[in-house]
Amino acid sequence: MVRSSCLKFHLIILCFTFPLIALADNIKPVNLKCNHVVNPIGIDDLKPLLSWQLLTLSRGQYQTAYQIIVGSNPEFLENSVTWNSGKVTSSQSVQVRYKGPPLQYETRYYWKVRTWDANGLESNFSEAAFWETTLDPKSWKGDWISAPVIFNMEGLNKQRYSMVRGEKNDYLEPLPLLRKQFSISKKILGARAYVAVAGFYELYINGNKVSTDILNPAFTNYDKTVLFNTYDVTKFLQEGANTIGIMLGNGWYNSSSKEVWGFDRAPWRNYPAIKLQVKIDYEDKTENIVISDQSWKTAPGPITFSQVRQGEYYDARLEILHWSESNIDERKWKPVRKVGGPIGLLKPHILPPVKEMHVFSPVQSRKLANGNIVYDFGQNMAGFINIKISGKAGSRVQFKYAEKIDSIGAADQSNIDIFLADSLFQVDRYTLKGNGEEIWSPRFVYHGFRFAEVSFSGDIPQILSISAHAVHTSFEQIGEFSCSNQLINKINNSTLWSYRNNFIGFPTDCPQREKNGWTGDAQLACETGLSNFNSSTSYHKWLNDLRDEQQTDGSLPGIVPTSGWGYYWGNGPGWDIACIEIPWKNFVYTGDTTFLSDNYYMMKKYVDYIYSRSPEYIADFGLGDWIPVSTKTPASITSTAYFYFGAFVVSKVAGILGNEMDKLAYEQLAEKIKGAFNKKYFNSKDALYANGSQTALSCALFFDLVPEEYKKPVIDNLVSAVHAKDDHIDCGILGARYILHVLTEYGHADLAYKIVATDTYPGWGYWIQQGATTLWEDWKGNSSLNHIMFGDVSSWFYKSIAGIRPDETYPGFKQFIIRPEIVADLSLAKAKYESVYGTIISNWRIEGKMFIHKIEIPVNSTARYYIPFGSSLREIKENGKTLRASDYRIYGTNRNRYIMLLPGKYQFSLPFGKGKYF
Repeated sequence: MVRSSCLKFHLIILCFTFPLIALADNIKPVNLKCNHVVNPIGIDDLKPLLSWQLLTLSRGQYQTAYQIIVGSNPEFLENSVTWNSGKVTSSQSVQVRYKGPPLQYETRYYWKVRTWDANGLESNFSEAAFWETTLDPKSWKGDWISAPVIFNMEGLNKQRYSMVRGEKNDYLEPLPLLRKQFSISKKILGARAYVAVAGFYELYINGNKVSTDILNPAFTNYDKTVLFNTYDVTKFLQEGANTIGIMLGNGWYNSSSKEVWGFDRAPWRNYPAIKLQVKIDYEDKTENIVISDQSWKTAPGPITFSQVRQGEYYDARLEILHWSESNIDERKWKPVRKVGGPIGLLKPHILPPVKEMHVFSPVQSRKLANGNIVYDFGQNMAGFINIKISGKAGSRVQFKYAEKIDSIGAADQSNIDIFLADSLFQVDRYTLKGNGEEIWSPRFVYHGFRFAEVSFSGDIPQILSISAHAVHTSFEQIGEFSCSNQLINKINNSTLWSYRNNFIGFPTDCPQREKNGWTGDAQLACETGLSNFNSSTSYHKWLNDLRDEQQTDGSLPGIVPTSGWGYYWGNGPGWDIACIEIPWKNFVYTGDTTFLSDNYYMMKKYVDYIYSRSPEYIADFGLGDWIPVSTKTPASITSTAYFYFGAFVVSKVAGILGNEMDKLAYEQLAEKIKGAFNKKYFNSKDALYANGSQTALSCALFFDLVPEEYKKPVIDNLVSAVHAKDDHIDCGILGARYILHVLTEYGHADLAYKIVATDTYPGWGYWIQQGATTLWEDWKGNSSLNHIMFGDVSSWFYKSIAGIRPDETYPGFKQFIIRPEIVADLSLAKAKYESVYGTIISNWRIEGKMFIHKIEIPVNSTARYYIPFGSSLREIKENGKTLRASDYRIYGTNRNRYIMLLPGKYQFSLPFGKGKYF
């Protein structure tokens, strides 16, 4: 338990600082989740974490006890009990570990919970939820199978592909179709498909695609981990003849693109392969298992080329009608190959799949002098084109994707096509079959774009409609923010788009030029992601990727997954601190200690690695404050600060996990690093760090490296450094995260807001003024226009403008902070956050001379509400009534004065305009 006195603490507050709790109703458990997911299928955790939220009409309610029942029958759980926890005296309602008898694989378990409230009143049991365990790793029976090597250009392939025209630097790489026909003669009770693929795939049964997932499964280091999906396919099967069809894609497994990161030379690289197992349970209690083996048949499909960075070519004339249905002529289909397949461990795909999430119609189109048409979809995105078209067989349409257009209005890739050698980049092609209306999208690639230039070869077809489909990992959005400044709203919206566009199964830097999992970008954007999206399971997956890539000396590469590139350049403490920052922040936001226990060895090993390279505790390696405006900060400043942060967090994690020896050792290491940092970089006479840059000063303050007696002069120097740049930012990606939070923490929220809200160069607002719909890679916009590494600004909106802040002492928002900064020209701000305990709301507005603040605290949680403007209790009204000292106790002093709020809805009003906040 992170805070053993948590329940006692809350009981003291309830007894001595609040009005009596209303007895109108007791609490109701809802929104049951297992391992952060509603009704998950295919989990491999045999001791899963169970969570629920609580609803009530009463203020101040909380849970005092719970009872969980797990069983096999949703309607009669009490008669099919696997585990009955009994009544457990505890306020814990999130991340409750299953403690029953050993669970079985390939089994569905139903569960429900009831709770007891603050008055000892018992709730009804919740509606039943379920989780389903995955295939036993020892039960895999299928083989890895693949198509014949490139389908030698003879026979069927030669006949069908003679119609396809190659061009300079093109080569055909037809992707295979695979099929297996089988028969069912009994009544089906249920069926599950377990599908592991090296590459990408689409699964069909009897002509129907079994899911809307795309670009599946997520990318991993295939020598270490191979993900498999679990699907309930009961409704797709039938008595009689059945056929399973698989369309394979190269994905990241077979990258032939010649680029600097060497994925074409990855040790795992091979032709895409599949390992499949379909288990069919019959009503008579028997079962049948269909597996991938050499009885499967294969033929080349209509996708003639597909590479994730280059594009996809599709020739509709090569389609095989009804290829995934039964009773077609298989005489021209060839036997599959049994192959070794990737050597990584098979693990279930726990994160939400990538899906088509948004559809955009063109906001403008323009026909160029050469006859090409350029479509503007108004939003920079990750995705692809969907087209409805008609024309003659053999006519070809080409789509060139770009983020910007040149002086004549053509698609301009000059900012993003610099790392691929001598090949087309972000280009899709579709060749018509000439049979009325044809609808097409690429299947196994995605692009970063706002504009698409369409060109034609042969007879020009008629475009009936065209749209852009944005794709990303389909995590739920759980945060909403807006305010009275539309520029701020646009910055936030652009940040969310950059985050979505850069999470396609794993966090990336950009969706066009690289699509690489840069660790620096990921760690800098983590808190923004957790503030806006339920991305915890996605981070669980990527942290496994980090563990896979960590070397025996503790080092990590700059990109994850990697083909082997990035261990000698592009990494360093400011980047690879992701292995510590991301587990820690996920723990803080969710309360899930598995983020700590699963990754503790990696975290500790990485700190030890930095130590091995840091004479006298100074880490003088790494990229440092990447892409600053003008003033460069020594990389050793930020690297050493992250070294300190890493040691400090590992010490805290060791304490949480009960390792007192490590806790003390890393606590002492952190103190030594802090001393060395100040000895080397701090000029106490002038209260400056290093060259006095905005990044150097804010870095020292952000990581609490500044001696207490010098904090005020250091923050004063930081303020002066900002004023010297006409109140503009002069940082790179690291300093851009530090500076806003530091200025706010030390009483200069107005200045932080001014930095963000300016629409002149350099700054976030400048990007918007230039027409940006996503965040850029650099302040001038010379490179990628869709990066997330400056994206922590959205977390600052939640924490500072709206005032919703987590409290690390009480993870998962068990207790949290409401502390909005009322700055400059803002007249209102609204934020809603769906925490693991329930909905948190902080909406404030200024009406005349009154400040009105609506707050909602979820059941079983509490909040510290910092009193705006230094107001006294007698000046504050709640629902029209003046607060009474007998009801609310004021804690803290000066600008840190606060009252405690119990669960419930509040509307406070108090005089506005008494001067500076606090």
